[in-house]
Amino acid sequence: MRDKILTLISLQLAPFEQTVANFVNTLTTQFKSGFAELPPEAAESVAITEAALNSRRAALEEEIAKVYELHFTEKQADELIAHQQSATGRHLAEVAPIIQQEVARLSDEWLTATLRSIEPQLTKLLGTEIMPSGGIGEGATTAEQVAAP
Repeated sequence: MRDKILTLISLQLAPFEQTVANFVNTLTTQFKSGFAELPPEAAESVAITEAALNSRRAALEEEIAKVYELHFTEKQADELIAHQQSATGRHLAEVAPIIQQEVARLSDEWLTATLRSIEPQLTKLLGTEIMPSGGIGEGATTAEQVAAP
């Protein structure tokens, strides 16, 4: 069963290399800002980070496998592997991160708009402003602050 789960994970983590590459590019850009070229010690830091991420992939996959084994039978793992190896499964693996980002953004916008729409009611009820002008997560009133006299 573990081998099947690890196969499934490797199919689903196919974008892992792209995730590492994106992180390394971001890190390089951050280190490079203000310099004509990447300083040697910064380049070495990036290389060390990239090597560490790649070297720990197997450990990550083992931990993820434990989670999958809690939720899937061997038959289900076989079915998921077949799906992941299909054209549709491969396409899903490619676009899933993009979809997740877009869904997260839409969910945040929806939550903010919904809370803003009821903010006057909540402010009147609680006697304090619930949402700061910056939005959720930017100095929003905590439960303790709301409960304080």
